[in-house]
Amino acid sequence: MKSIKLFVSLLLLLLLGMVSCTPVKTTTFESYILVYRSIIGEDIISFKHEENGIIRFYIDDESRTYSYFSSNSEKKEKYLELCKKNNDISFNKKLTYAGYPHWGGEYLAESITSIEIISDNDFDDKHPAGTSLADIVKFNAYTAKPFIDSGYKGDVYQYNGDEVSVDDTKVWTKISKKISELELEDLMLLEVEFMSLEFISMPTLKKEHNLTVKLSFENGQETIVNCQKTW
Repeated sequence: MKSIKLFVSLLLLLLLGMVSCTPVKTTTFESYILVYRSIIGEDIISFKHEENGIIRFYIDDESRTYSYFSSNSEKKEKYLELCKKNNDISFNKKLTYAGYPHWGGEYLAESITSIEIISDNDFDDKHPAGTSLADIVKFNAYTAKPFIDSGYKGDVYQYNGDEVSVDDTKVWTKISKKISELELEDLMLLEVEFMSLEFISMPTLKKEHNLTVKLSFENGQETIVNCQKTW
């Protein structure tokens, strides 16, 4: 019994030592965004339903990523191309962090150019089956484009002892518009995790709807997602 207790104690000490010895790194980052993610393809996007008519995007982990830390040369080259394309090449901040940088989020590799949404059932008197619901559904998301276009200006840096990182909540600009009112610039450099659709009008006719959402991208490709929603 004593030997077991001794073994457990030594194991705990070893684990605590591993945690406490996480190396602190200081690196100069040329770009603010560290990860891009492509959401084009079948079964990449699904929806999670929440209360109050909100439908959140869920992006499958198998979607393609292009990262600053990628060991794959082709993916790293694609990452650098995206940074250049989005003019995210002069961040040039020396930041200190432990383990892995906890800022920047993950952003769309291909900008969305349009969003369409329809139902197979009559929604209300103005929206019979098959007609666009773009004027009664809002698209919510966050973008880093204004921050990057400003030359990375703003009170966005956090200090924790020797660590210096970036507060994404101060970097992001919120997009919350009816789909019918979206402009191209609203759909650029979107953070992947926080995209959602929000119904601002409830159905007055049928309560069960099979919704079809079509996302069109700047490269001409499309992603179509179907989901069921009951009010």
